[in-house]
Amino acid sequence: MTSRRWLVSAIVTIAVLLLLGRVLSGWYVDYEWYALHGATRLWRARAMDDFILRGSAFALATAFAFVNLFSVRLSVKSLRLPRRVANLEFSEEVSARILNSSVFVLSVVIGLALALPHDDWMSVELIRHGLPFGETDPYFRLDLGQWLYRLPLESGLHAWSIIGLSAVSLLVVFLYALTPSLRWESGQLHVSAHVRRHLFALAAVLLVLLAWSYRLDAFGLLHEGTGSLGGISAVDHRIGIPSNLGLAVLALVSAMLVAWTGWIGQTRVAFVTITVMLLAALAVRQVVPAVGGRFVTSEDPDAQEQSYREIRNAYTRRAYAVDALERVALGEGAPDLGEALRGASLWDEDAMRRLLAAPRQGSRPNGSIGWEAQDGRLVAFVVEQPFGPESADALPTWRLTRVAADVTDDRGSPVPREDPASAGEALRGILVHDSATTYFVLSDSGHRVLGRSLDSFVSRLAHAWHLQNPSLLRRDRRTAPARLLLRRDVRDRVGHLYPFLSQGSRITPVVVRDTVYWAVHLYATSGWYPLSAPQHLGTEPVRYAAHAAVAIVNGHTGRVTTIAAPNAGPLAESWTARFPELFKDASTIDPGLLSRLPPPGDGALVVAHALALAGLRGEFETRAHLPTPASDSAYSPMDPAPWLNRVTGDVSRVIPLLDPTEDVRGLVIARGGGAFRLQWARGARPGPRWTRVDSELRGVADSAGTAARVTRPVSGAIRVMPTDGGIVAVQTSYVIRPDGAPQVLLATLRGADGVRSGRTLIDAAGLPDPVVTDVPLTPEAFRQRVNALYESMREAMRRGDWSGLGTAWEALGRLLRAARQP
Repeated sequence: MTSRRWLVSAIVTIAVLLLLGRVLSGWYVDYEWYALHGATRLWRARAMDDFILRGSAFALATAFAFVNLFSVRLSVKSLRLPRRVANLEFSEEVSARILNSSVFVLSVVIGLALALPHDDWMSVELIRHGLPFGETDPYFRLDLGQWLYRLPLESGLHAWSIIGLSAVSLLVVFLYALTPSLRWESGQLHVSAHVRRHLFALAAVLLVLLAWSYRLDAFGLLHEGTGSLGGISAVDHRIGIPSNLGLAVLALVSAMLVAWTGWIGQTRVAFVTITVMLLAALAVRQVVPAVGGRFVTSEDPDAQEQSYREIRNAYTRRAYAVDALERVALGEGAPDLGEALRGASLWDEDAMRRLLAAPRQGSRPNGSIGWEAQDGRLVAFVVEQPFGPESADALPTWRLTRVAADVTDDRGSPVPREDPASAGEALRGILVHDSATTYFVLSDSGHRVLGRSLDSFVSRLAHAWHLQNPSLLRRDRRTAPARLLLRRDVRDRVGHLYPFLSQGSRITPVVVRDTVYWAVHLYATSGWYPLSAPQHLGTEPVRYAAHAAVAIVNGHTGRVTTIAAPNAGPLAESWTARFPELFKDASTIDPGLLSRLPPPGDGALVVAHALALAGLRGEFETRAHLPTPASDSAYSPMDPAPWLNRVTGDVSRVIPLLDPTEDVRGLVIARGGGAFRLQWARGARPGPRWTRVDSELRGVADSAGTAARVTRPVSGAIRVMPTDGGIVAVQTSYVIRPDGAPQVLLATLRGADGVRSGRTLIDAAGLPDPVVTDVPLTPEAFRQRVNALYESMREAMRRGDWSGLGTAWEALGRLLRAARQP
């Protein structure tokens, strides 16, 4: 028996040591990763907040469980367990010390089980260091920061308290049922005085939690009211909020009465109190609003609710920074018709995605489609990741496919487009990308890759233990120390460095010479902002959203550079002020990279919806709406293809807003690059009527389909662009090939002088086709491209990339040969 106990103890000890080592190695690896990125302050803040949150939860849960379990222990006078030695059977009494120790251990286990799931460290951090908004809600007079900082944590603690109370109560009842203090005998339930007091004390605690829930429900009416579109109404304001607060007070009084009457043995009074409390809650929740609503509703309900709608609109504008829109006159700073069409995409976003995102032999696209300006023209591109036999190499060659977005070939397919300033279309050494699933070990003597060096035994042991890979313990002294690159997935990498910000739906590639970057827009969001209308940022439901930053991830080195947006609001500024080392100013970024950053499409769509719902401050107009996709359109007008503004040189997205009469009220313009601002462009008069534009463009497309013997061409989305002469609407019609890929059938534009169509938008406007040339238009641009190619060759030589060197050499030769041609 003694040897068996020693064996069990040894196995348990080894298991505990292995588990403890796994935890400690995880902490070490995690800290080292954050230290590489200069984010040790973030790691320490998160550790401290987790300690405060989980430590407090552990202390409360352990104390509550111990008090209840020790109360059960006091009802047990003695506990005898049957024992047997040889053929002799007898009972052995368990000592009081073992019983008390068991209560303590079980309480600690319950405390750990209830404390570990807590992970809302961000609310703790905001409560400690969050900046106040300086504004209050009109009903509870709480600073708006309290709604976003304190209430999410309070709501989570309330749910946690209910779970903890339920678990402990079930355990207490179960343990009492094992004793004579709680038994079913002769068809009756027998309860001792000790058990009765204990159970009524738990009932009082439940009533306290019920009062807490009524208080939270009063706050919840500012999120989900009974007014239009879930807004607060007069019934909610005058009846709902006071009723919930009254129920909270009544529940607290009932809790004290139940605890007292249960203690002195007045069980009937306690049960009557609980019954009255439940009936009062039912009456207040179901009867009072229906009856009281008749007394608070005036003779003109619409006029009465108007003030509540105005409050909701005001807070919606604040929640989504609608009032921060830069207001410009339609046509101000806009190009003329020819310049606008030369920067327009002939292809819809979805159509281009279907063409470029289709897997090709040996490769598949990674990330979303990128858009960039090249010689004053809009170019779409996709970065292709090799797979299958093509990816057998440790560092396989990726491909870059570019197509001109404004022209097609004779068959209606995109025209390939190469950038002579890049080192060809082959890319090597891409380690960080979308959906990367594992870590990577490499030899990097130049220390370019942002990975942890495995030069010390402690580092190798910690990483091998954490990753469960003993091969990491080996070291080849003949080569440079290996470096380990963790978290190679772009979203995972950005999410660990900026867990307090929500990511946009697109991971957009940005290519500068032979370097691939991944751009992800980041937003400060919350679902607790009061009185604002709900929106969706991608798939995430929000009531507050502000564009906070854009994260740029170097696909070759893994380095993350994040540019903070100016005037991003108190929530985002709380994080930038708390962790300033994680954010950079736009002035410190390479202008060549900065100019290629994509516009914040998700944020622009949220602002457009909020603007349509709430309007601008000081402008009292009927609600607007966004265009809805036509029934036969394969593409959505709310996700338009980018547009190159040749005047400003940035790639923008344009979203139209329509009046109830379907007239174009104005345009929301999201600019790319380092602008970090949204514009609201509106003319002195309403724009063209959307339904009329739709019918005119559709008629031209149907006629073209009949002439081309196409049964039913697929119409693209109607897209609009601002020009110096007003709004121009364009639409592309497609023929779907048997393999599902679209081909351009016709391009149609509708301007001030009517509807015109052609093979491309430029052709429809009667403009000369753009010349596809690899030769820069100015000597300065030529010198820049030559210098860029020489720099690419030097970089390739430094890292021993002979393939990249040859590709850059060939690109330089093509450039020089093209420059010599007349």
